[in-house]
Amino acid sequence: MSKLRLLIVDDDALTLRALERIARNDFVVHTSPDIETAFARIEGDPQLVYDVVLCDLHFRSLSGRDLYDRLQRAGSDLTTRFVLLTGIPPVAGDPFAALLGPRYLTKPCAVPVLLSTLLGVARLTRHVAA
Repeated sequence: MSKLRLLIVDDDALTLRALERIARNDFVVHTSPDIETAFARIEGDPQLVYDVVLCDLHFRSLSGRDLYDRLQRAGSDLTTRFVLLTGIPPVAGDPFAALLGPRYLTKPCAVPVLLSTLLGVARLTRHVAA
């Protein structure tokens, strides 16, 4: 089976590089510095299918929630493979955090937890052997 594909979306270049290094043994990693570029990448090549999207919550303009909502409006099943990694813990009763459940991760996130979450999401959607 081909290597899993991961799109990491974060506006912090150091974070993008660090996350790419963490994930590159298990994934073919693509990165995007903003929401618009990420959406264009997702929609731009129908042959390129991401197994998981790992996205920050806060950006200068649009948010990770905006990307999720845009994917949902487009009818993309990537919403089921969307993992949020943010420095802001969820507020009690936040419907987005509740929707994502264990796919809502807060920084700092232990590397084993991050990789386990990403691989778990990929396995659920691609039926990848453990």
